[in-house]
Order: sequence, then structure tokens, then C-alpha cells
Amino acid sequence: MSGVANGPLSLKWRVDPPVSLVTDGAVDVGTLLVLDRSALAERSPLPLNLVVAQVGTPRPSRTAELRKAFARIRDGIRPGDRLSFVNQSGAVDDLERWFEAPVPTLAAALEAGAQRFAGIRDAHTATRLAVLVNTAVQEPMQPLLTAAGVLSEHAIGVELFCGHSAADLGLLTRLANLGGGETRVSQPGRSLAEALVDRVDDLRDQRVLDVQVELTFSPIAQPGQLFRVAPSPIFLRNVRLGDGNRQLTIEVGPVNTRGPDPAFLLTTMLPKRRIGRYRLFDARVYTREGGERPLWSGGAVQRCTADPSESSEVEAEVVAAREQVEVTAWSEEVARCYAEGDARRVSSTLDRLVRHFVTLGRRRAVEQVSQMRLRFLRSGALSRADVNRLRRLASNPSLG
Repeated sequence: MSGVANGPLSLKWRVDPPVSLVTDGAVDVGTLLVLDRSALAERSPLPLNLVVAQVGTPRPSRTAELRKAFARIRDGIRPGDRLSFVNQSGAVDDLERWFEAPVPTLAAALEAGAQRFAGIRDAHTATRLAVLVNTAVQEPMQPLLTAAGVLSEHAIGVELFCGHSAADLGLLTRLANLGGGETRVSQPGRSLAEALVDRVDDLRDQRVLDVQVELTFSPIAQPGQLFRVAPSPIFLRNVRLGDGNRQLTIEVGPVNTRGPDPAFLLTTMLPKRRIGRYRLFDARVYTREGGERPLWSGGAVQRCTADPSESSEVEAEVVAAREQVEVTAWSEEVARCYAEGDARRVSSTLDRLVRHFVTLGRRRAVEQVSQMRLRFLRSGALSRADVNRLRRLASNPSLG
């Protein structure tokens, strides 16, 4: 992607197929967007203002793990960092008091975090609210989305750590992604407390505040689905743009020098066209500290030709990313269809997931999803824990 850089971040892209035939009808195009952080190492890490809340009471073994985790987090506090806690009574300094009176609901935790930040925010400090979720979160969706949206508008990101097998991971992921945050769960050999420490280490290393990628689409391009590819694959949303609004904003969130470059995959439908070069979208990279001035701007194009030999190439990197992330959308499709009572669609999507995992060589995922589909065909029921297991298999290839 050609572009103009005005700061330490830029955007790279790959389009698949890179060239279309004029004889083709509508073309499904995948675009891989990768944030280039190579210049970030020259910057010092930003101060971190972290407020922590928890919903519900953790089991005793997890409480002991969390005490050790917070001791490690406190040991790593640098000049300018802040670590504070909120519980049912408000802000507390004593960790034991924090454990004794957890916040009853996730909505209350988001509100308590907003109140805490109201008096201690700093425009040059990264501000994040970390919430440990120990309940199934049986709460209406819209008030939660509204509360998380308000935090995002004030540049307060939400990091969620799910410790309950029946909590709606789809909803939690959606809430966190409003401000570029993440939802972490325990993994085999990796506790939730360790996931908390890992994420705080990531947040302490961030070099720029609240990165956004803004895409403005050409009239011929109709975006479809948006995925995050790295640092972990997640289905973000179906993109629906009106005639008067051709913009899509991707919340990247805190950007550091650890791990892989943040990457996103966007699917787009393009109509049949004549020979020529066609602009898909213009892109700009912004940060909170940069204000209205983009750190980088450029545009993505695709070429249309009448020569079949020119249209035979593929972008292997895009194809591989698409194979990896599409399963996250299918897992959300299972959850949606089950909630709507569409048993036939649930069964067919589970079957599709099994076949896709076979092509990826993920034997453990094949076995688990096959068993899940068989149980569903026999009983007609899926538990929320089943759906969450499906989401975790889709978003974490290391699970097999």
C-alpha cells in the first residue's frame, strides 16, 4: 500500500486476488491489513493508569493465584504508573477489602471504573479498566454496550478476564473490542491470573495511545466481515455501511513492541468491472495523542484485466489468514443460530467447522466439534460452555 508517513506507525496491505478478470462477476476480495511498528522501538513506554474490578467472588484457589499476580504487578510499577482497585463500596487501597466486596454486576463494574477514572485521568497516560468476571453475566446486552461505549469515547479501554465457563464470551469480546481491549481466559497450563499478568505486561509496553485505523470505501466496494488476525484471531463484526457513510473505524487499541504486528482481515465484494485499476478504500492511521493529524495515510487498489494468466496469482499470506479466522465467524454463527432456534443451521455450521478443521490438520478440534455436533443431534441442546469451548478452539490454534 503506497502511503505518506507522519509518525512511527504505517500500514501494509495485501489483496487477494490481486488481479481480477473482466469476465468475472462479483468478486469476493480479502484484504490483509498489518500495522508496521518497526519505528516504535525508538519511543519509551507510556505510563499506565490501571483500575481493577471484579464481578462475583472467585473460587479460593483462584483468589490465592490472584494475590500472587497482583504482587507481581505491584513489583513492576514504574514512576508514573498507577494501580488502583474498585469494589462494591468504591475505590479501595487494601487488596483484602477488594476481595471481600466484589462488584455484583458487569454493568456496575464498568460504571465504577468510569467514576474512578473521572478524578485521576491524564491525557498522556494509558488508561485501562481491567475486570475479572467470575459470573455467567446474565445481564441485558444494550446497557453493557452503552457503558463500554462511554468508556471508549473517553479513551478508557476495557480489558476483560473471564473466569466462568458459562459467561458469554461473544458478548465480552464485543465489549472489550469497543476500545481496542482484549478478553482473556485461562488456557491449558496457563491460569487466569497468569493471563492477567501477561496482559498488564503488554499494556506497560505500549508506545502510542489508542490507535485507530480509518477506512473510507469507494462507491463500488461493499465491505463484508472484519476479523482481527493478530495477536489472536477474533471475529469482530459484520460491516454494514449506508450510502451516506462509507467509513469504517477499526479500534486497534494499545500498541506495543511485543509479539506480532497487529493485523486485520477485511472481506469486500466488488462488482463486475472493465479493464483498469480500482481503488478499494483510502486508509488513515490515527492515535489519541496525534489528534486529527493522521500518522499515516494511503490507499488500496485492485487491478482488473482481460488476460487470464495475469489473474492466476494469489496472495498466500491472505489465503492463510482467511483460513485461520473464518472459523471464528462460524463459531459466532453457531451461537446466533442456536439462540434463534435454527437447529438445521446449527448442525450444518458445526459440520462445516469439522470439515474445515480437518483441512487445517487440527485433530483435537475435529474430535471435540464432532462430539459436540453428535450431542446436539441427539439432544437438540448446546450449553453456553459448549459454545465458549467452540469459540476458544476457533481463536486459539494451539489448542489442537
